[in-house]
Amino acid sequence: MQGVFEIAGGSVTGREHVAAGRNNQDAFCWSAAAEATVAVVADGCGSGRYSEVGAQVGARLLTAALREQAARFETEKAEDVLERIRLDVLAQLRVLANAMGGSLSQVVSDYFLFTTLGFVIGPRTATVFGIGDGVVCMNGRIRKLVAPRNEPAYLGYGLTSSTFADDDLRFVVYERLPADEARTLLVGTDGAFELAESGEAAVAEFWTSDRFFANPYIVGRRLSQWKRVIALPDDTTLVVARRAGA
Repeated sequence: MQGVFEIAGGSVTGREHVAAGRNNQDAFCWSAAAEATVAVVADGCGSGRYSEVGAQVGARLLTAALREQAARFETEKAEDVLERIRLDVLAQLRVLANAMGGSLSQVVSDYFLFTTLGFVIGPRTATVFGIGDGVVCMNGRIRKLVAPRNEPAYLGYGLTSSTFADDDLRFVVYERLPADEARTLLVGTDGAFELAESGEAAVAEFWTSDRFFANPYIVGRRLSQWKRVIALPDDTTLVVARRAGA
């Protein structure tokens, strides 16, 4: 909530993508308003030809849907609200994919496969959720979400056939607390694994240092510095929020 939570985010292209001449396939988006603070990070499938497109579109669509549905998190089961949001966003992606022409499955494979993690903070509840791998933190508890065989679920699999069961393609709620107990939240793509493995302090600085909330570009610059220290082979993206004055 604007004035209650500060928010910042940034992204850096991984060394392996730079060496291969590929774009950053991550994306992030947030909305901070009086009624709710919401944020999403997305990581395009590495084998997708243009998956950075889906990551950017998906992050924006999900952020908009979360903002519109934020009040429901206060009174309904989070999993039920997230399932409605998932189906709404899939419907929008289906319209877009069909309008692009050609095989739907090929368009989805090329453009619309991405993992996603996010949070929504309302007046009474704070929820962290996602589909796929990455890093999530609430109140300093760092969790690495590792996909078996490095094959994460993608929201876009809901548009076409995959080896995943339907239940594996739904949002998972990783953390849920009363909003007044939430002090810090962070979501990151799987490129942040190396950062998390460098020690708790490497991640915690993003919510303990005032500079990240004073300048919106500092998170990306700091990630670029980390890339020179610990390589960060994969694209790395973070969004962090903290209670004002924490």
